[in-house]
Amino acid sequence: MKKILYSLIVLTAFAVLWTGCADLKDPSMPEEVHSEEWSQASSEDFHGNKVALAGLVSCPTCHGQDYGGGTSEVSCNSCHNGPGGHPNGWLNKTSEKFHGTAIIAAEGYQECTLCHGEEYKGKKNSGGSCYICHNGPSGHPAEVWLVKTSEEFHGLAASDQGLSACAACHGEDYGGGWSATSCKSCHTSQSGHPAQGWLVRGDMKFHGTRWLETGTRYCAGCHGEDLRGGDANISCYTCHNGPSGHPAEGWLVKTSESFHGLTASNRGLASCTVCHGQDYQGGISGTSCKTCHPSQSGHAAQGWLVSTDDR
Repeated sequence: MKKILYSLIVLTAFAVLWTGCADLKDPSMPEEVHSEEWSQASSEDFHGNKVALAGLVSCPTCHGQDYGGGTSEVSCNSCHNGPGGHPNGWLNKTSEKFHGTAIIAAEGYQECTLCHGEEYKGKKNSGGSCYICHNGPSGHPAEVWLVKTSEEFHGLAASDQGLSACAACHGEDYGGGWSATSCKSCHTSQSGHPAQGWLVRGDMKFHGTRWLETGTRYCAGCHGEDLRGGDANISCYTCHNGPSGHPAEGWLVKTSESFHGLTASNRGLASCTVCHGQDYQGGISGTSCKTCHPSQSGHAAQGWLVSTDDR
């Protein structure tokens, strides 16, 4: 009797299990596993929303640990650039899908919090920390954004991309925009130059000193490749004779107070080496003093010691 009862229990359990398996969806048929609105961004059943709520823990079950297909034979990478769920091109600045462009279009990064958390430092089973690459929700690089000599210095970025790139987040008046951070906290004008000392020779913020640190690329971004105005509509030639930084007039005129010989005498030849190199053969300026002067003295090659009275 016990054997018969045991057999009945086993048969019943097997029948229940069989019935349950018959109702399971075929993982190779996505339309049977996910709803019809699984790929519709406007739907509550959009898979992006589900991932934002529950994380990626269930995706590898069918799509594989690397999301390359798994048992479903459907790779997430067909549409996404990996488990992040972002579209291909998300990290490519030149792509239409670049995440910075998407954030600007959305006028904010509120949607980022769904996966990356309220502090953008990541969520369990979801997005990683934005701080890995950025210094927080600003989207600027994590480091050296404020370091003048860095390739990532924001002044160079503004020069390369134009001030319109700043306005996209900080507003047309640079007073904050949707970023709620005013450029005027540090800069007093749209130029981005310091309020004090920019035109004062000897000051730590003197523009000549900045030029030595960053080169003409820093200036060209706003003043144009030829430094005659550019987006800033202010020509460097108003005060200088071009990219050299020397005065616009009198630099080569011996009787002028701006004559370079007098400047070298007043400041010392060390001031020349800063741009023209320790050997005066070009340095960062690319212009050799020896084109005109045969020696570091700067005197003429012939006649310097010959009096007009000598016959």
